[in-house]
Amino acid sequence: MNQSRSSFLDVAGQVAEGAVRLTGEVVARGRDKVDQMALNGRLMKLHRQLGALVYSQKKTGREDEQMLDWYIAEIDRVKRRLAALEMRDEQDFTVYDARRPDAEDDAEAMFRAGGQP
Repeated sequence: MNQSRSSFLDVAGQVAEGAVRLTGEVVARGRDKVDQMALNGRLMKLHRQLGALVYSQKKTGREDEQMLDWYIAEIDRVKRRLAALEMRDEQDFTVYDARRPDAEDDAEAMFRAGGQP
């Protein structure tokens, strides 16, 4: 009886640790999504501002290459940050497939990250 209780507590502890790890991963993914949304908003704003700058320069005949270069560099920087977030999201994503025949036998299947359950 003590041994079955001990093994039950071991399994419960493993499941709890998995849940804590999964919760941390979900929070990190949520932060990444918020960052992606903010970066997408920043990218849209930069494109809008760059368009307005080009229009203004063409309209007035005054050119500011330094300002154009800054906008292009900033857009490239934001795009690199977005690509890095998207790559990290693709690498970390793991799906729990309840249809898998041995899913019920594997108590950690729904908590495992970075590999196939």
